[in-house]
Amino acid sequence: RAGLTIPFPARDVTVHMRGDDHDTRAQEQLRREFFAELRPLAVFAPLSDVQIEMLVRGAGLQRYTAGETLVRQGEAGDSLFVIKSGKVRVDVRSESGQVTTVAALDSGDFFGETSLLTGEPRTASVISLAETEVVVVDKADFAEALAADTGILEGLSLALESRMRNLAEQVAAAGADTASARQPPQRAALLTRIRGFFGVQ
Repeated sequence: RAGLTIPFPARDVTVHMRGDDHDTRAQEQLRREFFAELRPLAVFAPLSDVQIEMLVRGAGLQRYTAGETLVRQGEAGDSLFVIKSGKVRVDVRSESGQVTTVAALDSGDFFGETSLLTGEPRTASVISLAETEVVVVDKADFAEALAADTGILEGLSLALESRMRNLAEQVAAAGADTASARQPPQRAALLTRIRGFFGVQ
């Protein structure tokens, strides 16, 4: 009635074309981050930088929200997890059904090395306490690195024996009555398991 014209909303849209090398640079940056996560791990100490790079090429990034279960005790598995960010707790269920939290892990910590190297079922459940990102390395990735130099098996069995002993001490200190609290296998037995799991003579 007043003769007014209702204006239409206007907006400027700027389109940026990403070059083909954008994704390549992003992948390279992610690989550098993965390398920085994997190189310091004690269980990978016997591996060369070249072998770590092999793991990095196949590694993946997974995200979990608070309260999600990353792995469950007793389940089959063949992968190792490195916490890139966030925090998780490690729960162990005893033979009587009692659940005991034996550890809290955060950035830089890792778990799942026994399943990665021997294929044995998970010895604990791991639950995220916050938004958590993990770098995942599985058997196929590790097999490629192992094929490059089977001489690392001795060092791997030694590192795994030490890690399992530390876990047994943690579980025992927490008062959990589980198989995880018992003395871990000797290095020779672990070496045999690793060889068998990867089919190395």
